[in-house]
Amino acid sequence: MRPLYEKCPGWGGWKPAQKRKEMEHEEARYLIAYDTMPSSSVQSENQTNNNNNNNNNSNSNKNNTTTSNAMTPVAFVHVRFEEEQGQPICYLYEIQIASSHQGKGLGKYLMQLVELITRKGGLTRIMLTVFHENTAAIALYKKLGYVRDGDSPGVVDPTGEHGYEIMTKMMPPRKVL
Repeated sequence: MRPLYEKCPGWGGWKPAQKRKEMEHEEARYLIAYDTMPSSSVQSENQTNNNNNNNNNSNSNKNNTTTSNAMTPVAFVHVRFEEEQGQPICYLYEIQIASSHQGKGLGKYLMQLVELITRKGGLTRIMLTVFHENTAAIALYKKLGYVRDGDSPGVVDPTGEHGYEIMTKMMPPRKVL
């Protein structure tokens, strides 16, 4: 995200101390997505082929590779439950997805989880900030029904020189049984 912060006019650049303070805030909540990948001892292809050719027993290679599950974080969502104009909201501070996992639906899935948590918690809407240069994120948010908020810089000052927008999505009211 650092390059986006640095390129955004009107944002003030990248401020690591400020970002750390934001992320360590006592109200910060996180969803973290992990990729469970087997980590194993590496065998050369030739060794594997030789083992297969020299022994027709299908169980002969069972002990040649040791596997374990390593949990690797591949994405996270940073939210806070706040109040905006007297209404309880979920503010999405950040969503980051490893480049190896982008374009596979993980962002959409994480956003749907945030929406579910927001609805179940009785909050009225989700708000987020997105940089103009982050066109993939803007497309995702629009596809999920997010619109520019009335307080967004693009609404207040349509010149576009600010480099970011605030988007929002209203949550349906909780049904009372």
